[in-house]
Amino acid sequence: MTTNTKIPFLIAVLVVALSGCTDDKFEIDLNLENYGGRMRAVYIDDKGSLATSTSKTGDNGRWNITGHSTEPTLVSIIGSEDQLLGQVIAVNGNHITIDGDATAPMRHRIGGNSELTSAWADWRRDHADLYNAENSDKLNQAITDFISKQPDNPLATILLVADYTRLSDFETTRRLLASISPKARLPRLTATLDHLSLQSDNPPRNTRGMLLMRLNGDFETFVPQHDRRNWLIVLWDKDLRDRKTLFSRARQFLADNPRRVAGADILASPDTITWHRLVTNDSTTTWQHFWAPAGLSDQAVEYLQFSRLPAFVATDSLGNILYRGNQLQPALNALRQHLSK
Repeated sequence: MTTNTKIPFLIAVLVVALSGCTDDKFEIDLNLENYGGRMRAVYIDDKGSLATSTSKTGDNGRWNITGHSTEPTLVSIIGSEDQLLGQVIAVNGNHITIDGDATAPMRHRIGGNSELTSAWADWRRDHADLYNAENSDKLNQAITDFISKQPDNPLATILLVADYTRLSDFETTRRLLASISPKARLPRLTATLDHLSLQSDNPPRNTRGMLLMRLNGDFETFVPQHDRRNWLIVLWDKDLRDRKTLFSRARQFLADNPRRVAGADILASPDTITWHRLVTNDSTTTWQHFWAPAGLSDQAVEYLQFSRLPAFVATDSLGNILYRGNQLQPALNALRQHLSK
């Protein structure tokens, strides 16, 4: 299967992002040959942040790592030289075992009570020849086919995030993710994609004026900080299959915080055929609708540096960005925390 040199993009970004930086836990026992150093687990925690758990000292090739996540999360076991030693999907209450050779992480024998990890291990074993191939095109196509045929299977999200080798092609990744049904998009794994898509040496710290088209066809410069309210801004496109649920949650938050928070959504795709029908009946005094004709590359919104949708921005009344990412709940949490001050 895949060698350490092919692992890569995903793990490398996670490691760089972290540098410098019973039922209430999951537990992973490792029994690995050809390794004698320390190791750590890298995963997305309940705060939506990259977390790390260091293993207990290895004894005769055995290590133990514990972590905490109330939802299934991708756990990557990283060695002392930043090499990938293994990967599982874990959630509080899981006890997972990994046995094998440290130099062949894709060949590990996986045990324990994580059904998602077991399904993933089975798929990898059944497609071992694709992981061993010099060229990853056939592996990527097999993953694409699986997503197309089983969009309701959470394994689709796991394969896309962990094994698809073209994650740097954000447009293709966005389309594949959008084709997975909302109930199968494991939040912790999509959060992993967020950390990839939001890597930036100079992320925006403030919102600024955005020249956008309003629902009536006129262009207007939307400047959130001029309103002196906190803002929740949602960028979306026609592939947002769970639009009603997300917008309902967002609007409820505004309803719970009248006069303190305003909202706006920006259609960031060229397809406006259904735009008017979808949004005409849900305009309110605290929620506005805009369109960025050129999508995420539109000059009005490209400074936000998003590479996939949906995307969310939470700001204070001065336009300072409290949250910028692809998950609604952290945006609401950031606003809630700010309002409590």
